[in-house]
Amino acid sequence: MNNNVSIRRISQKERYKVNELIKKRAPKEYQEYLSEDEGQLGIVNSDYFFIYVAEVGSEPVGYIHIALIPKPDKRKGTMFIDDLWVEPEHRRKGIAEKLMEEAFKLTKKYDFVEFRLVVNTDNESAINLYRKKGFELSGGFFGRKPVTADC
Repeated sequence: MNNNVSIRRISQKERYKVNELIKKRAPKEYQEYLSEDEGQLGIVNSDYFFIYVAEVGSEPVGYIHIALIPKPDKRKGTMFIDDLWVEPEHRRKGIAEKLMEEAFKLTKKYDFVEFRLVVNTDNESAINLYRKKGFELSGGFFGRKPVTADC
């Protein structure tokens, strides 16, 4: 476990810290979306979307995106871990676990009933981490489709 790591929620103005990490790993077709404009109408400061950054000193080395998905009735909602990533040279030091702990703290604050996430089936290290944290593999399918003018 790396004790020199700090985890904190970032503000809209600090979004660039995570964007720089995303640029390192995002497919080419997503690079155009990583601009420094206001984008997403302030969603970073929303009560339903959270971005936490892991920093060693002032250097961002990882992040997690968490979305709260409420239900339109009395049922409690779901927390969705949309993205979790740590720089390769900082992996296996407990940073991803620390980022996940922030998500776990949110469930207590918002009293949601479950987590959901999607993981690539060939990402064994992520699957092992999620299992270690109590997630169970389900038989679901998830795909991606870029948004186009005709969809």
